[in-house]
Amino acid sequence: MSPTRPQVPARSSSKNTAVAINPFDCVLQLVGRILASNRKYPCILGTDVASYIVEIGADVKRFKIGDRVFGSAAGIDKNVNNASECGFQLYTVMREYIISPTPSHITDEQACGKRVISVTGGSSSVGSNAVQLAVSAGYRVISTSSPKNFEYVKKLGVSQVFDYNSKMIVGDMLDALNGFELVGAYAIGKGAVEVCTELMMPHDAKGTKKRIALAGAIIPAEQLVSFWGQMSFFIFMVGNLVKSSIQQYRSDWG
Repeated sequence: MSPTRPQVPARSSSKNTAVAINPFDCVLQLVGRILASNRKYPCILGTDVASYIVEIGADVKRFKIGDRVFGSAAGIDKNVNNASECGFQLYTVMREYIISPTPSHITDEQACGKRVISVTGGSSSVGSNAVQLAVSAGYRVISTSSPKNFEYVKKLGVSQVFDYNSKMIVGDMLDALNGFELVGAYAIGKGAVEVCTELMMPHDAKGTKKRIALAGAIIPAEQLVSFWGQMSFFIFMVGNLVKSSIQQYRSDWG
């Protein structure tokens, strides 16, 4: 166990089983000297953790040793400034009022992060790399492939994988996103842009910009340098947005 854990009555010590990369952690890489001037390099970062309690202070009433919990690690806060309360380590001191019990029906990874990225074509060479990078970054990932490649894609770390030939693919993927925040999509393969667009349209990303990254060109690169090639690309994208909006309107109003 960490030798830095203080014996504070209103706090508990937890062994982390999953951590997430919060958007704030990314911002710290760019402007950390401004937002966290109290932290000096080298330092421990990390704010979102899922864990189980291994030690509790005398004043902790809501939890007991062995409980699965998730919540926010407060160590970076200027009013705290305590490395033992940061998330990116094996043991973290947690404050009782900013952790909650982890529901029994979800994994620690799900409790730790609710931000999802969709990667179509997860069994392709590019898709396989995209899936692994997204999973390593702490995102929950959903993907598509042919049924024969389902097991391979699951081994890469995706939470759910769907048959890209299914007529119900958009509806099934939207069901899987229920309760999660879709923050981006990576389109690989024929028809992937349309699927990703329809997934993004119904979601309010709560301030996160919606982005679809496209692997490969739906219009040959040599055509995109011309005026008419660029116009064709623009018309194609606008057409997809209009089509998705109409479909969403119909589904909302029956």
